[in-house]
Amino acid sequence: MKRNSFLLFVLLVSCGLLSGCAAKQESLVDNFRGTAFNLQKYNQIVAVDQQPSREAPTGMDGEAAVLTYKRYLEGFKEPEGPEYSLSLGSVRERR
Repeated sequence: MKRNSFLLFVLLVSCGLLSGCAAKQESLVDNFRGTAFNLQKYNQIVAVDQQPSREAPTGMDGEAAVLTYKRYLEGFKEPEGPEYSLSLGSVRERR
């Protein structure tokens, strides 16, 4: 009797645990995947109804553009932190 009730208990618990894996519902993340990227892309367009221009951009000379680009790339580097050293005890010279 005890054995049958134990097996029934184990069977019910395992079915209950596995039922959570069986029901897959789509989450809100899956429903809106890529929406933030598209919104950011559309918000960067100043005039939506204007056609794209094939002309070269003007307003910055080459040297200023290169310096700005280098400064932009340096912004992604991690700053060097202080070096820590740990010394245990002291070192004596032998004579």
